[in-house]
Amino acid sequence: MPAIVEKLCRYPVKGLSPETLDAVDLAVGAGLPDDRRFAIAHGGEWRERGGWMPKRHFLTLMTYERLAALETEFDSETGVLTIRRKGRQVARGDITVPIGRALIDQFFAAYMQGEAVGTPRIVEQSGVMFGDTAEPLVSIINLASVSDLERVTRRPVDPLRFRGNIMVAGVRPWA
Repeated sequence: MPAIVEKLCRYPVKGLSPETLDAVDLAVGAGLPDDRRFAIAHGGEWRERGGWMPKRHFLTLMTYERLAALETEFDSETGVLTIRRKGRQVARGDITVPIGRALIDQFFAAYMQGEAVGTPRIVEQSGVMFGDTAEPLVSIINLASVSDLERVTRRPVDPLRFRGNIMVAGVRPWA
């Protein structure tokens, strides 16, 4: 039985909500376009010389659960990141330019006050995907494996918790 793509997701800003895609063009040796293109660095953690850094240097959902309350939308053409909480817009800025990043940085400084290390800031590095490895990758989640995990743990498991890019069905669990 062939695998069926049930859902395509990208995470424009590491640690924030996914965006569902209808289609995507993939390239050998690259992740999805704009996937983890940006990250929210802890204050003082970002090295201007850039390059990939481990996730401990960034605000991530794994460590900062309150990020899950935010819904985000990134427009690749305009560079605008819109942040909503409980359906209401709380911040908006073009994160490809300094003034827009400053607006979003101010939001995260206030939102994460007392929790984040230093003053968080949005970072981007040409040619770097802020994934969990230095090499860009596409993460494929087998939904049958997630169902099997639910069976074993006797608890519901949201496949999005694994932060995958491609959710597939029609494949044996753990295949």
